[in-house]
Amino acid sequence: MDGADFGGMKEQGEKERAQTPAHWLPYFTVSDTERTAAPAPPSHIPGDGPWVATLRDPRGAGFGIHTP
Repeated sequence: MDGADFGGMKEQGEKERAQTPAHWLPYFTVSDTERTAAPAPPSHIPGDGPWVATLRDPRGAGFGIHTP
C-alpha cells in the first residue's frame, strides 16, 4: 500500500455488544489474504474494500490481515 493508511469502524449489533466489548484491532498488509489465513476464511468488505481475516497469535492476541 506504499504507506497508505487503512482503517475503518463498524457499529456492533446488540448481540455483538453482549459478547464482545468495543476494541481496536491492528491490521497488517499481506500479498494474499486467502493463502496467509488458510485456516480462517477471509471475507470481503462491501464495495471496493479489501479481503480481510482476523487471527490470533500463539499467545491469544487478536490481529487482522488484509489484501488491498
